[in-house]
Amino acid sequence: MSKRVSVAEAKQGFTKLLREAQQGQEEVIVTRRGTPFMVILPYEQFERLERWQAYLEMVRISEELEGVAVSAAELQAASRRELEERV
Repeated sequence: MSKRVSVAEAKQGFTKLLREAQQGQEEVIVTRRGTPFMVILPYEQFERLERWQAYLEMVRISEELEGVAVSAAELQAASRRELEERV
């Protein structure tokens, strides 16, 4: 369950919000004029979101490359050559 606070409330009790987010392992949604504006969440949740984002990007790329007749080894070799040329 997430908690919602206004920007003014967040400014006033920032340390308390950080503690609550960390201890409760839940996000705090900061609103501006009633509209969600920012989220405070535990770092572990942030890392998990980053991993999901990377996974979804890999799925998207693999779907794009599905019809292309290029193997992963060929793609890696081409990437390596390109990186070596930059140096």
